[in-house]
Amino acid sequence: MAFLRTDETFFIDSDEPLQTRIDARTAAKMIARNRQDIIAGELSRLAGEEYLEDIMQHMRQMENETLPDASLIDLQREIQWFMRPYLIDFLVEAHAAFALLPETLFLT
Repeated sequence: MAFLRTDETFFIDSDEPLQTRIDARTAAKMIARNRQDIIAGELSRLAGEEYLEDIMQHMRQMENETLPDASLIDLQREIQWFMRPYLIDFLVEAHAAFALLPETLFLT
């Protein structure tokens, strides 16, 4: 015995764009949110300009403190200086193969 199920769903074919109506309260919320985003972006830009010199000084200091010592390659018996380009190629290929973020490549 088969059951007959009626399908109450239907599709409307139309070339006219779908017009959605939003109420005044939703529109006011959207406008307020956009205004807040604009103000936040402006404040962020102003704060960035204010601290730019301090940030750059800190970055230079950290770069000097964390700069790797190139003479450490001489301590490795298995690695010679002529192998350096091949090591860099390997790192770049491994980075691409694993689809890592660009920031990860500069950590190596």
